[in-house]
Amino acid sequence: MGYERSREKPFVIRRWDRDVTILPQKHLNDMRSIPNTKLNAQIIAAINQAHEYTGLTFIINNNLLFRSLNKLTADLPKYIDSSMGVLDWAMPLEFPQSIEWTEVTIERATRLLLKKLPSWFRPLVARMLPRLQKLRESQVVSAELVAPILERWKSGISTPEDKDTLLYWMLEHAQEHERTAVEMSYRVNFAILASVHATSMTLTSIIFNLCAHPEYFDILRDEIAQTKKELGSMGEAGPETLQKQFLAKLEKMDSFIAETLRLHQPLLYSPTRFAMEDITLKDGTHIPKGTWVGFPSTNIMADPAFYPNPEVFDGLRNYKKRQESPGVGNKYLAAQPSTSDLSFGYGNRACPGRFFAVSALKMVLTKILSEYDIKYADTRNPYNDKEEFSFVSMDTKLMLKKKEFI
Repeated sequence: MGYERSREKPFVIRRWDRDVTILPQKHLNDMRSIPNTKLNAQIIAAINQAHEYTGLTFIINNNLLFRSLNKLTADLPKYIDSSMGVLDWAMPLEFPQSIEWTEVTIERATRLLLKKLPSWFRPLVARMLPRLQKLRESQVVSAELVAPILERWKSGISTPEDKDTLLYWMLEHAQEHERTAVEMSYRVNFAILASVHATSMTLTSIIFNLCAHPEYFDILRDEIAQTKKELGSMGEAGPETLQKQFLAKLEKMDSFIAETLRLHQPLLYSPTRFAMEDITLKDGTHIPKGTWVGFPSTNIMADPAFYPNPEVFDGLRNYKKRQESPGVGNKYLAAQPSTSDLSFGYGNRACPGRFFAVSALKMVLTKILSEYDIKYADTRNPYNDKEEFSFVSMDTKLMLKKKEFI
């Protein structure tokens, strides 16, 4: 409602815990030029994770994860190739192997969001939450696992297995006071939350959309078959071929991923920032210190000015745009942010792992579509919205069966 009424002006979303000022799309590039010391992204992530009780306060004034992930992007073909082996190992363990239809349910994770409680009440409740106690116990175990890797790094005797990990990259980029087993274990766990969880929920949304629009099964399978005919299977491709040729050829799949992200974003307004000081934008818009600001990403990505018939799921929307405009480079690809595509954020704080995430999604989808048939077990709405978050319903049931190969 606010977007339709105030498309060119800021408006306020009033929440029980804080107000959020939603800025118009035209200010995205203004935000891009303002340093993180003035418009901070990490504070909001820390608040959303109840940092006072989960040990994540350190993320407020630190960008170690962003700096470390530069290694991932620089050597993307290498790490995509190594992920292929993990996928081959994990798929038979996690997916039913029966050629008969088998019902599967995403396990429900029950939790109480501390940030939903008044601030004065949180310390009391936090002490009584079994899951928070379990979290503390898990962090102790994590620190014990990190400690020997940290000691090997300090002694200069790290193993090859140590070096190809996010933990090692963070040790390489960290300042001395950050190199403790406890802090590094928290950082790794936060990275898992920010990456693995988000990617798995996106994969779930993609599968739900395939079940809701089954006409795309054959379209995507035909593209996979044609790519295999030209380049061989994913497992036969070397690192450079897998990343730069095999996965790059799956443009219809890329388009399907992009359309899923457009309609089912994990955040309802994004990117978000916290004003560390008074800020005045180029057109005179004033943002007082302490203001929580965001952009209407959900509305922008459902705006007919950018997406004709936005209410319609068109899995080939971006594919058709690329076919109609040859030579557009990376434009209209799922991992490429723009002022009208905010799925991975925007500007210098856009998700640093987005290229790896999209490649991983393509690998998993190729494997699933090649080896399994999938359909809904029921027709319930698979999405729930809470505050600025959109969640996949954990109660949605699917039916899977392994394809028969003759």
